[in-house]
Amino acid sequence: MKRVEILAYENLFKIKAEGSLEGKFRVLEEISMFYSEFQKTWEICAYEGNRNIFLPKRGMLELRRDADEWVVSAILGRSIRNLFAPHVKNYLILHGGAVERDGKAVLFLGGHASGKSTMVSGFCKNSWNYLSEDMINISLRDFKVYPSPPISNKLREFKVGRISEISAIYMIKFVGGDQTRIENVEPYEVFLYITQNSVNTQVFDAKVFSEISRILRTVPLYRTFHASWEDVFNHLSKTS
Repeated sequence: MKRVEILAYENLFKIKAEGSLEGKFRVLEEISMFYSEFQKTWEICAYEGNRNIFLPKRGMLELRRDADEWVVSAILGRSIRNLFAPHVKNYLILHGGAVERDGKAVLFLGGHASGKSTMVSGFCKNSWNYLSEDMINISLRDFKVYPSPPISNKLREFKVGRISEISAIYMIKFVGGDQTRIENVEPYEVFLYITQNSVNTQVFDAKVFSEISRILRTVPLYRTFHASWEDVFNHLSKTS
């Protein structure tokens, strides 16, 4: 049996996996290296079966033979996000995507079907590194962005990024067609989005509000109505 330890959303998962599953936890193991604290430990048995399903309270992870490391990461990522993200104490968990390059993080904030996963995937195909496609983890100690587990299998063979300072924020909306509009946005609008779209609002206090305000005063802030992720990529390339 292969033994794997995964840290995510302040929970430690000790996984005993069949030998045939070796290597399928690589992405989550890489992400776990950036974390240390946890509130609870879970013992999980992973085995090969006919479906992909994770039942943490029963201590079971069933995986199909054809599930690759990104599928496995998405299965676990989606489940543990739903169960544990709202209870995290040491990170602000924010709905959005993020990529990293040279220690600088770009955040993509947007609701359902706004194009976050497509944006992250596109940037990662063009020399950027993965940080998040759904839940952005911002440490309350240094207010830097830490990588978080993916929740879909759209990502393939991308490098997990390192802990990064926020360097730009885009509030994105996919509109299709052939016209893209990208404009500056006021800090208060981004502030409202952050306070209304975090999943663990219990972490907000005077210090957190102050640090968020400081970041929003010092980094470029944009709103997009974009036809393709390439338009946003080109905009960032020209402005950074």
